[in-house]
Amino acid sequence: MAEIPEILPYPRDVLVWDRKQQEWFQAHLTNILVDQPLEELKWTNTGVATDVTPDTDKEIDIHYAQRVAIQIDSTHGSNTSTDIDINVEATLDGATWDTIPYAERNIGDAEIKTFLLEVSVQKIRLRLDNNNGATTAYVTARVLVVK
Repeated sequence: MAEIPEILPYPRDVLVWDRKQQEWFQAHLTNILVDQPLEELKWTNTGVATDVTPDTDKEIDIHYAQRVAIQIDSTHGSNTSTDIDINVEATLDGATWDTIPYAERNIGDAEIKTFLLEVSVQKIRLRLDNNNGATTAYVTARVLVVK
């Protein structure tokens, strides 16, 4: 058998031995899923408002993603809002963003909710609506992208 050549560093690129041709060929596996670093977004001290950006705004690349899970957490001790929407805005080209949410979830006080997102867009970003008058929202959203 021939010596095994060096494999490229990206974990989905593999070399396969072709018995008939007696040579190695490069293949691309689609069943290997690679977790990306967990993205964490926070909203602190948010009064009644809509379309609020997180304290540190991020555009999250989900191009080529297999799965995306978003977890919303309102268990912060200072949160008093019982009616919070997390809106997911999307872009197909990286420039034109949704004006109506691509996906949205509602959460109350002291709750944690995880949901899956359909992956057919290039990037996403999250926005918060605090729908409850005279309250303050403290929310964390965690986004896990698997490529």
